Amino acid sequence: MYKTLCYWMNFAKFYIYISVNLKAFKKAKKNNDREKFTKLFERSYNLFADVFCKSVNIDFDITGQEKVDLDETYLIVANHLGLADIATVIKAFPKITSFVSKIELSNVMAFSEWMRVAGSIFIDRNDARASIIELNKGIEELKSGISMCVFPEGKRNDTGQIEEFKKGSFKLALKSGVKILPMVLYGTRDVYENNNNKIRDGKIKVRILDPIDLKTLSSEEIKNLHVIVHDRMNEVYKQLK
Repeated sequence: MYKTLCYWMNFAKFYIYISVNLKAFKKAKKNNDREKFTKLFERSYNLFADVFCKSVNIDFDITGQEKVDLDETYLIVANHLGLADIATVIKAFPKITSFVSKIELSNVMAFSEWMRVAGSIFIDRNDARASIIELNKGIEELKSGISMCVFPEGKRNDTGQIEEFKKGSFKLALKSGVKILPMVLYGTRDVYENNNNKIRDGKIKVRILDPIDLKTLSSEEIKNLHVIVHDRMNEVYKQLK
């Protein structure tokens, strides 16, 4: 009960922050005030991670952060297990990043507006035309230098392996030219879903794999990029079990 209360208190702190600073965040983006924009982005980014990370005791086992070039822009490709995945990506990735999110989150007041200003996009898998428009927005954000995280399985799963990746998710990298950064998550379900949707302590493992520079790939590898990235990640995931 106490940990659940802490969770909602931390979430309220995050929500109040974005509500109070939303206008300033929009203005900083519109005026291309990178210093102000980055400061507000980083603060909100850390507050959101704190919703989980300061509500319970999570033992993070993260390897591969040294592979991230802070001067590069990446499309982070992560497997999707649970509610704590986004906070885990924030914890593991040493830069700010936007996210590819499900369309349902676009209806959350203030939160969805903040996400859009931060460069996140909302995909409706039942509306191909709208999804293309959103993907094009994501491509422009990547070109502007804001990294983005996508969960190409499309939904959370607990099957014991990483499910098939959606090929369209990789258009973000193919069209923007940024490097792909595979990130394998393990254990995020244990701090929520596997405890009857109640917050609890846990251990989360993160493995950041070698970045993939699309310029070094053959046309055949580009064609099968979603399969290649999936197989590399799934092999590491199975070793973490």
